[in-house]
Formats: sequence, structure tokens, C-alpha cells
Amino acid sequence: MGTRYKRAPSGELDTLPKNYVSECERMLSPKEMSQKREVEQDDENGFALFPNPSNGNFTFAYQLNELETGEIQVFDLIGKQVFARTLNSESKTTEVDLSRLNSGVYLIRLDVDNETRFSERISILK
Repeated sequence: MGTRYKRAPSGELDTLPKNYVSECERMLSPKEMSQKREVEQDDENGFALFPNPSNGNFTFAYQLNELETGEIQVFDLIGKQVFARTLNSESKTTEVDLSRLNSGVYLIRLDVDNETRFSERISILK
């Protein structure tokens, strides 16, 4: 890393230590952004999908009340269903393998008792 400069109160340039990294310069990687989003979603409503984007293999974490069943569905951008699986309250995660699909953006949705509880865009990058 080269020498960094900052303006001193007098208006003159002052050098910064070589290991200096400001908050603005610290950019999150796509993986870190996905993990941050996952935590926010999990805290907010009990559902999380990660990693996103991925190569087509996702983990879906969910919470259903006892005796509830849900259906997870994935749709392409035209609205065609490309994946479906029934979920029960006993398990808390399921692996979603969409690696056979082309790279692109898809919509994943969880319906419980005909009510959508979770909906998110997912990206497959190959």
C-alpha cells in the first residue's frame, strides 16, 4: 500500500500510517454482504437464505410453528416454477440445489397455509 495523506487542521497534508484503513475504504466482499443480509433477515423474521449469490447451492434456514408445513418454491423471471419442496416444522434447514439451472436471477418463496412468509431474489453465478 502506498503512502496515504490526510488534511491537517492547518490545511497542510499529513501522512497516515501504512496500516490505516478508514471506514469508507473498507468495502464488504459479496460473501460478507450475503452473510450480513442473512443475519438481518434471520433476526427480522426467522428466515434466511445463504450464500446469495451462489453457484446454485443454497441453504434455507426457517422456523415453522409446530404442525405447520410450508412449501418452498423457486421461479424464473418469467414466472415458471423451476423448483418446489415441502417443509415441516421438525427440521430447521434445507439444502436447495439449483446447480442445474443457468446463471441468472430467480425468486424464492416460502408459503405457509397459503400465505407468503418469505420472498427473496437469488442469484446463481457460474
